Amino acid sequence: MFAYLGKPEPGFTVVIVLGMVILAIKLQWKLRKHGWFWATIAVVLACRVPLFLIVRWPDTHMPTITYSMPFGIADFLIISGAIRLAARLFGKGSSSNDDEEPD
Repeated sequence: MFAYLGKPEPGFTVVIVLGMVILAIKLQWKLRKHGWFWATIAVVLACRVPLFLIVRWPDTHMPTITYSMPFGIADFLIISGAIRLAARLFGKGSSSNDDEEPD
């Protein structure tokens, strides 16, 4: 979509960030049955939309990954922290047996 708009660099960054978000979700997959888990992910992703539409991407000859990867790593850390914070706030009412998956 970004390539059709003439902005392939933000599109590449979006792909990196989404990959990191998927990794963060996969690492906390045992919490998928909780509504607050998905609500947290939705809020964090909704906060990212303006970032990709407003930020001006550099017009250089540097590879796009050099300035896209820090966004991906930061997003991974932010969403992982948000999930952990939500688990502490909302997970107190659920027992630890509900969160464990059988092997």
